[in-house]
Amino acid sequence: MAGKHIEDIKADIRKKQGKSLEELSLAWGYNKAAISTALRRPWPALQNKIAAYLGCKPKALWPDRYDQNGRELPTSQILKNNSSSEALRKDQKRRAA
Repeated sequence: MAGKHIEDIKADIRKKQGKSLEELSLAWGYNKAAISTALRRPWPALQNKIAAYLGCKPKALWPDRYDQNGRELPTSQILKNNSSSEALRKDQKRRAA
């Protein structure tokens, strides 16, 4: 199940107070690339901060990182699922060409 597109999340963050991802990362005490990393890879602490900042639950942004009961999936499972999905997309693209 796909969540909100990464570019939509980035735009929502920028629209909130006009801050860049880097500015917000630094304001929260993280390195400047932290939010960008959390958008692409599981980082529960930042997922929670980003969701709270946007006024929603993390599962609404990244449903593939949570089970049906709303519990966080292990990072290894998330990465495996995402790798499988990416490989499938590449294969489909290759076959269509």
